[in-house]
Amino acid sequence: MTIDNTPISDSALQSDTMSTISQVDKPSIDRVAAKLRELFRNVDEEIFKDGMTSKFSTALCGIISEYGIVAVKQLEKMTLARDAPVDIAEEVLRQVGHIRDTVTHDARLTLLERALESPELYIRDGAAIGIDSMGDPRAVPSLERALEHETYEWLSQYIQDVIVDLRMHNEVSEDH
Repeated sequence: MTIDNTPISDSALQSDTMSTISQVDKPSIDRVAAKLRELFRNVDEEIFKDGMTSKFSTALCGIISEYGIVAVKQLEKMTLARDAPVDIAEEVLRQVGHIRDTVTHDARLTLLERALESPELYIRDGAAIGIDSMGDPRAVPSLERALEHETYEWLSQYIQDVIVDLRMHNEVSEDH
């Protein structure tokens, strides 16, 4: 397993679609990168199952809770650049969708939307599951783009189901 040791740059953190992160210091970015690398290294033989809490998912949520958007941006770098094994990256994406935190919501949604473009099947699957868990209808255009290129029938069907669910959720929200 190879993990990229270079943390994301301050400018990369500030180029997100979210509001600019103010005054993120380099030691914080380095600390988050080190914590995530350690977490990824220590996974060992843990088996990931959707809907099941694991030591990994608990620790991951703790890091995101403590470091917020900085942690999400570092996760984006590590998962999308293939610096993490596919099974770990898939679990990261699933867990990112389950978190309920308004501060990191947009950054997590962006990570998941970008992951839909991955060449790795299980990364795309994890992203779709994460988006489904978030329930944010703003992801529909990204899901539709992913659907145009998806070659696996079962994942195409799942993405279609998520789109329908998100649209229904949006209509219900607008009615209330």
